[in-house]
Amino acid sequence: MNSLFLKQMNKIGVSQKTNILLAVSGGIDSMVLFDLLLKNNFSFSVAHCNFSLRGCESDEDSTFIKTICDLNSIKFFMKKINTTKYADDNNLSIQMAARKIRYDWFKILREDCNFSFIATAHHCNDSVETLLINLIRGTGISGLHGINNLSDLIRPLLSFSKHDILNYAKKNAIVYREDSSNQDDKYIRNKVRNRIIPIMQEINPNVLNSIGSTITRLRDVERIYNQFIFEKKSSLIS
Repeated sequence: MNSLFLKQMNKIGVSQKTNILLAVSGGIDSMVLFDLLLKNNFSFSVAHCNFSLRGCESDEDSTFIKTICDLNSIKFFMKKINTTKYADDNNLSIQMAARKIRYDWFKILREDCNFSFIATAHHCNDSVETLLINLIRGTGISGLHGINNLSDLIRPLLSFSKHDILNYAKKNAIVYREDSSNQDDKYIRNKVRNRIIPIMQEINPNVLNSIGSTITRLRDVERIYNQFIFEKKSSLIS
């Protein structure tokens, strides 16, 4: 996994000297990415949002991450906010509120501290879940490409499955926190992850890989489509 990780970082234009802001929740995905960046001598700092949604458990996550950062001399940024109140004040769902809080803050940190990239630990399974959620809600072609890397937002683990991450964590004795809300099926992503995908795996045990391959093809289709539209607009509009 380590050699492929380095190839992925090189592919998206990130070197050991690149200044990265890593989003860390304390869960297995972000702690594996933390370990990969640390062991390969990348330059990074950590940003953690305490959403105040799980009482003492949320505060313990923050303390855990700060301790790990202090032990490894990694700069640590933390934001604590009452997400429930923010969601109510802005007429948002809890998940959408948390997402807005998180990414708005990351962008502020990136600009204020001159980080080249924000990095998150989204992986292949997350991308498949996103495609399925978009299909359920209704979407156009842009909703079918799953999760992408962006110009200032990178996902170095997109080529890896949850199985790959679990194996790496076990092999390298990665310490992480379990988020109890991941088992709460009131959230649509958890319903897809915990209920729908297991049924799909009964039909095709390799369904995550097959959908992942489809996502790659859909990204190519979207790229061709956007290029065609751009060329048409350029020929018709001045």
